[in-house]
Amino acid sequence: MNARLSALQSRLQTDIASLRSTAAQTTERLVTANTYISNVYNTVAASQNLDYVASLDLEDPAITGGTMANTAVTSIGGTFSALRGTSLDVTADTTIGRNLTVTGDTTVYGTLTPAAISATSSISSPYFVATSTTATSTFAGGIAVQTDKFIVESTSGNV
Repeated sequence: MNARLSALQSRLQTDIASLRSTAAQTTERLVTANTYISNVYNTVAASQNLDYVASLDLEDPAITGGTMANTAVTSIGGTFSALRGTSLDVTADTTIGRNLTVTGDTTVYGTLTPAAISATSSISSPYFVATSTTATSTFAGGIAVQTDKFIVESTSGNV
């Protein structure tokens, strides 16, 4: 009986040692797998962060919110339904292909060469230069030069 108990004890010790070894290997694999998962997560999370991008091409983006400061934006075309801001500084020749409506005061430094100007209030300038010898000008509402030198009344046309 002692021999059988001794054999059973020996077999149990071998099985327990085998289970301990298997458990240690499983624990090591789990630690390795968790490390791998953490590394993948950190890599993917960092790739979704666009705080800094050196060069980026966007195709058909829908951008909502955000701010662009001290940024040069070039070669933009398309339809703009609303551009808002406190100022616009154009530093090169600019062509507006359609109508331009300006609400508020407008100051032009340099030469303004329009085909026609219409205004809902007064247009003032230190001087106006006519460069055509055949063109005519129409002043609706009369014209006054220095308010007392040369006056054309709007209703009668009298000078």
